[in-house]
Amino acid sequence: MHIIKDTRGFTLIEVLIAAVIFATVLPLSMYFVDCIRINNKTKIQQEANNLAQRYMEEYKGKSVGDIIADLDSNATEVREGKEYTIDEGNGFEVNVELEYDEMIVSKMGRMEIEKRLVFGDLVIIVRKESGDFAWIIDNGESYELKIEVDINGSPKLTISDSNSVSKGSTVLDNIDPNPRILEIVVEEDVNLTFDVYNEMASKFIICKDIDDSATFNLNINLGEVEVRDLYQIDEYERGADITVTVEYSKYEDEFKELAKMSQTRKTRT
Repeated sequence: MHIIKDTRGFTLIEVLIAAVIFATVLPLSMYFVDCIRINNKTKIQQEANNLAQRYMEEYKGKSVGDIIADLDSNATEVREGKEYTIDEGNGFEVNVELEYDEMIVSKMGRMEIEKRLVFGDLVIIVRKESGDFAWIIDNGESYELKIEVDINGSPKLTISDSNSVSKGSTVLDNIDPNPRILEIVVEEDVNLTFDVYNEMASKFIICKDIDDSATFNLNINLGEVEVRDLYQIDEYERGADITVTVEYSKYEDEFKELAKMSQTRKTRT
């Protein structure tokens, strides 16, 4: 028995057909691979944009102080107290940078309260850029301290007795609020209570320096007033420019910036 082996190769027609099929399929394969790659890049870019937008929207509803508190709790890295890195997983990192505004203090004036040695009553002196103002009140009494806006738009301080009879008033320095501050310095042996009424649309801060021998009380009856024991404006209260940058990498040491947004936050007054 003889086994006949077919030793023929591919015919020219078969080779040409294979070449045509290969030439047709290869570009299509590369096209589909490119489409997948582009879709992945688009998806990653969209996720980066969404992350940046999410942070911006969250920050719009928060004070700078609340933003800093959140960053301190969630950041995986903090640099100089102004740059924060948050690991969002899946190759994404969010960098938040805070650039604080220049310190601007809007001091309306300084109120000094001291006891007169001869008569035992109290002298109140209000020192301000536009000139000092002074009047006399009784020690050991309660008075109303009212801050309102006069007809020229300047803050005006009025002190009245318990029957709302004015003991005197003076216009304070009119500086744009960022924030407005009234300093109160109380000397020794003063016994005094102020019921505070803020009739301005904006908040103001009372920074008080009280002698150990004095009894001084402040009751906030109207408006937004913040009372502090010492003159101090925290750094974040200046306001800040907030920049959010989203970076992505398949590998931890090769991050690429994909999205960047920023907003300016001023002090709420």
